[in-house]
Amino acid sequence: MSSIQEVAKKAGVGVGTVSRVINDSGYVSEKTRRKVEEVIEELNYKPNELARNLFRNRTNIVAVITPAIGNPYYATLCSEVESRLRKYGYKTMLCNTTGESTNEEAYLEMLERNMVDGIITGTHTLDYSSYKKIKGPIVGFDTPKLNDDILVVTVNHEEGGKLAAKSLIESGCKEVLQFTDATTKNYPFIKRHTAFANEIKKTGIICREYKPLMDRFDYEYIEENIDAFNPETGELLLGDIILSTEHILEQAKEYGHSKTRELAFLVVHSMLHLMGYDHMEDDERIVMEEKQRKILELEGISR
Repeated sequence: MSSIQEVAKKAGVGVGTVSRVINDSGYVSEKTRRKVEEVIEELNYKPNELARNLFRNRTNIVAVITPAIGNPYYATLCSEVESRLRKYGYKTMLCNTTGESTNEEAYLEMLERNMVDGIITGTHTLDYSSYKKIKGPIVGFDTPKLNDDILVVTVNHEEGGKLAAKSLIESGCKEVLQFTDATTKNYPFIKRHTAFANEIKKTGIICREYKPLMDRFDYEYIEENIDAFNPETGELLLGDIILSTEHILEQAKEYGHSKTRELAFLVVHSMLHLMGYDHMEDDERIVMEEKQRKILELEGISR
């Protein structure tokens, strides 16, 4: 690997000039800059990032602290944060605390020692006093207020819980399963779970809770620790389909279908909804309608 001295020698300039070109600092004539850059490319010279960072007193690294990377919410969020940081020339150091305060403290110490340029944290295990001593930039996401100098980006969890409940109530659900959290800590999202359960229970709908352990969202674990499975077959109970005979007869007459075809259509349509398909948007509608058509066709059911 080529050295900065070799670059300087071949370009016919001093080491200081090469350094100014690399770090884009100080004055260098355009002609000299182009010459140095050509030699850097020719020799495939790679600057020592550690030395450059020490000189600039920055690392271009941002630590993202999450309590549970196995949680789909945090996994998606970290992916988006990493993508945005990359656009601004920063690398991401992912720090997974698994809900342990000692792990969170260790990552905060990195900021104190200038190992990272800043921290984005979504953990909730440390209190105000732990963050008060930190001098570097910190942004919290979905955390309790840490101190007056730390910006926290959050959402209205209570309203979110109510909206989720309203959607399920209006869809005609008779029984719902809510994924909550096994923790006893006062996390902000607990408000969402509480608001959701309260709204659901007001209507008489059965609301059951499943509290997975930290980082356990895999199907095998859920299957072993949840009672939403048929004890005889082991199949996951997706929900209920309730059809009205009167409604079937009315729609069959309105659309010119046979009663058999209308019944089959409503069963297939309802099953697809239980499996996650929808038709609120055009692209979703096209996919769902094509699924319906193929299933009815396979069963030999026409008009």
